[in-house]
Amino acid sequence: AADVTFDNPSLVATIARNLPGGTSAITWTVTKDGCSSPASVSLLNNSIYTSAGSNQIVCNPSTTLNAQKLLGTETGFWTVDNALVIIANPTGPGTLVSNLITGDNTFTWTLNGNGCSVSQNVIVSNNAFTVSAGSDNISCGPSFGLAASDPLSGTGLWTVSSGTGNFASSSSFGTTVSGMNNGPNSFVWSVNRNGCNASDTVIITNDLYLANAGVDRAICSNQTTVSAQPLNPTWGASGSWTALTGGGVFTTPTAASTLVTGL
Repeated sequence: AADVTFDNPSLVATIARNLPGGTSAITWTVTKDGCSSPASVSLLNNSIYTSAGSNQIVCNPSTTLNAQKLLGTETGFWTVDNALVIIANPTGPGTLVSNLITGDNTFTWTLNGNGCSVSQNVIVSNNAFTVSAGSDNISCGPSFGLAASDPLSGTGLWTVSSGTGNFASSSSFGTTVSGMNNGPNSFVWSVNRNGCNASDTVIITNDLYLANAGVDRAICSNQTTVSAQPLNPTWGASGSWTALTGGGVFTTPTAASTLVTGL
């Protein structure tokens, strides 16, 4: 074993290093008065080696571990630094793990064989996160102030999912959207952070209704029928007639078309 080295070859007890796998014969030689007496001893190196696989970055609470395959009569088992994490097959080199906590999860693969044991760690970083686009709301006009969650060290972007809208700053979590259609408008806040993505949708309903009371006209009577633009029944809106100047009694004040008397 030419590669074997000794920390101090002249000491009775010393450390032998770089022993190859298998059997190595080493010799201790005593010299006195021109005479020498060698004695050999055999060392059996049963050390084993393993790999727990590469560190991983994931964006969900589960992944598959891939340690080095078992050889012959070798056995192995996984352990983890958090009791909440679930290892589907603790004795299998390749196994599904789930319920990963957010952040680093450290797994240890321990291999037993030839009377020896060796361990190696692998780190799975769960970078998954959630975001909020804010609460659904009602606007009484085509503009509204959006308030999503801060992307922190990541980057965010607003997009229109349905309806219409123009963002004052599409990359700001707190921004104003304008140009909304009447009715529901859906906006998506998407964030990229630490190699992972998350998004959420907020619905802003523009309930502004532009009333149309009809065309001004002159009449030759103290009564007439007034007709406003009919309401959209799907919006659940309601309307009512009132007299701003002069007089007038409405037969059905909440009807878009009704008779008015007492003019």
